[in-house]
Amino acid sequence: MRIEPLIGNDDALAVGQTKIAVILLSSDCSSRGLRRTLASIKRQLHPGSELLICAAKMLGSRQRRMIDRCLGPDYERQYFEFSPAHTLAEDLALALNKLTGEYVAFVDEGDELTFHALARLDECIRDHTPDLIYSDAVIFSGSGESAQFLFRPTFSPQYLRGYPYIHHLTTFERRFLQRLVESGRTITTFQQMILSGTEDAERIAHIPDLLYRQNRKLSRDLESLQGTRECDDPERVTPGDSRRANRLTGPDPLRYRDLDLDVAGRGTRVAILVPSKDHGNLVRQCVESLQRTLGSVSHQIVVIDHASTEPETLAYFGQLSQSHTVLRYEGSFNFSAINNWAVARLPRDITHYLFCNNDIEALAPGWLEAMLVLADQHDVGIVGACLLYPDRKHIQHAGDCVGLFGTASHLGNGMLAYEADGTTRNPGYGQLLCISHEVSAVTAACMLMRREAFEKVGGYDESFAVGFGDVDLCLRTLRSGFRVLYCADAILTHHESFSRGAGQTAPHTADTTLFLNRWADLLRDGDPYFNPGFSDVSTSWAVKSPLPVARHVKSRLWIREQFSGLNTKVLA
Repeated sequence: MRIEPLIGNDDALAVGQTKIAVILLSSDCSSRGLRRTLASIKRQLHPGSELLICAAKMLGSRQRRMIDRCLGPDYERQYFEFSPAHTLAEDLALALNKLTGEYVAFVDEGDELTFHALARLDECIRDHTPDLIYSDAVIFSGSGESAQFLFRPTFSPQYLRGYPYIHHLTTFERRFLQRLVESGRTITTFQQMILSGTEDAERIAHIPDLLYRQNRKLSRDLESLQGTRECDDPERVTPGDSRRANRLTGPDPLRYRDLDLDVAGRGTRVAILVPSKDHGNLVRQCVESLQRTLGSVSHQIVVIDHASTEPETLAYFGQLSQSHTVLRYEGSFNFSAINNWAVARLPRDITHYLFCNNDIEALAPGWLEAMLVLADQHDVGIVGACLLYPDRKHIQHAGDCVGLFGTASHLGNGMLAYEADGTTRNPGYGQLLCISHEVSAVTAACMLMRREAFEKVGGYDESFAVGFGDVDLCLRTLRSGFRVLYCADAILTHHESFSRGAGQTAPHTADTTLFLNRWADLLRDGDPYFNPGFSDVSTSWAVKSPLPVARHVKSRLWIREQFSGLNTKVLA
């Protein structure tokens, strides 16, 4: 209601420089659903497209007459019948020969395009010429009312491997799609085609605008294919359970690849750095929990004693030095400098650094293996964990969002970690709590970093003495070409006061000013992994109210050559 009068007379959007073919996938939906879809295609602001109706069985003359009445005589249309003897790829290879459009957009019967959908696609194509485009969507009920918003991030390959967040409106460059379906790969489902497409595409664009209205019944059918995600209570998770938690249960056409948690024999050696000034009781709890849960992972526990004076703490550190490394650091507190100083004193056989607060408590085996599997990908520089408050019921950290509360803050903060049964993971918005995915930053309370990435960016910036040093490190790592991931299968307790809540901490003023100045462009354009439809004062992915509307939107472009979050360049 608000967007149509705003852009309905926009000549720049209505020109339609790109010919976009719409493939309407039809099965056994009612004629009423088909009419709804056709009406939304006909009323597009963007002119001059073509329509190909691909049906599981050939439409009868009565249905064709109905289609003719809906579209009128001027709308170009053709028909194609899927063959039960063919794979989806084989059928699409034949169907594409009927089309002349430069791009191909897929629509399901019963769903609708918003009236400016093709115009937005045309605008994105003219700006970026991507191989693949997807947008945001809304699920509507049978009565036509909006039921759920499907807000998506910029392209997130790790997220897509665990959850099919890209669906309609998906649009391919036609020649790119032709090569894909003729490549000889086994592509039997639409989601397999999307995954294969994202693996080949050089440029993937996300349009953060609601361009597609999806029928609720169809979304339920999709959910039944996805299955449910389950996880045991963290105190009872074993390495085998962690492996199982990495999968979607039930029918598995949308689960693309499982992670192998066997990291032995890869030459991996992790230095776990735990800085502390006094608080020996916390350090003891942390170290003993690490010892219980690290299993066969080759590691070195390094406690950095920042000029402790408590006799009990000093006595414990003396005992600890018999089996682990204890380094004595003198000088004023500077979180970044302390960690850099300790890293410089580590042996060269260390492949990863795990920066760990002294109030972290590991709950069960398997968590570090899960983080290492993600970090084993050559382009992953940093991996963060899912951290719980001491009650083990509420989430403290599930990745960081840059721009949240004006600076940066923890996503998931304060949300329940488990459903009412106490064992099933709370999925969160779009399964983001329980599926590993790309983020712009994570907290150094428990942060695994590849040594190669640490050295490439020069470690922590010691200008950040107290706050935002970890976020700055993540953003510089992204800028240098690595990915930063949230690992949903690494669950630990962070003994931080629950009463502080989201956005309540007051970081050092000088650090805050430096952070705001250094990352002003990102703060202005928005975190690429946080949709602009979400409130920037909510840690639980609450939808903005009212939703923002704009004459033009900024498509978020992912470029394989750059292959990192910040280098996706959030462009107009």
